[in-house]
Amino acid sequence: MELYVITSDHSSIPIAEIRTDGKNIDWIIDNTKGKLKHISQGNFEVLRSVVSKSSHLKMTVPEQATVGILRYTLENGDMVEVTTDGKTAMLNGRVMEENEKYGLMSAINSGKLKVKGKADITKPIPLAPRPKIPYRKKAESKVNSNLYKSFSKLDKQQKDEESQNNSRKDKKIDSIDFGQTEYPNIARQLLYLLKYGEDDAK
Repeated sequence: MELYVITSDHSSIPIAEIRTDGKNIDWIIDNTKGKLKHISQGNFEVLRSVVSKSSHLKMTVPEQATVGILRYTLENGDMVEVTTDGKTAMLNGRVMEENEKYGLMSAINSGKLKVKGKADITKPIPLAPRPKIPYRKKAESKVNSNLYKSFSKLDKQQKDEESQNNSRKDKKIDSIDFGQTEYPNIARQLLYLLKYGEDDAK
């Protein structure tokens, strides 16, 4: 999955933000009122060609990761990847449409598909590369014992909170902002089903 931001010399704000598998496009932000989406015909190569031929449009990769990816393996061997904001899902490397996400959710909920490998929601894979930081060797220093205790206490607290999550209420998933998603409930339920794979998931 690749993330791109499209900007224009005529606008101070990005005109579009997309996620793509190299062919299909998931429009996260579209400030062109669907014009750019219509011109590109849903094809990434066509969109890239339109941008490259434009005198004022630019398409760039963000310098910092804005979201991460949660990767799940289904028992039938399929791989599902869902962004941490729940807005984009991929099946075997292909961006899924909203109706396909709903179909996948229904298949998992009915037991037709089962999740074999579950992602750790606290350790998502960065979607875009972070800026490179020059390497500097740090001088060895002793860790302050009070600081170490504070980190240990925080780690224990996070693990305790995680252990209280279940298929009916998961603070990590519930805290995700699905505001820009066309069907926020589908995105949230898909994350619940992929994580817990139970019929009584939200």
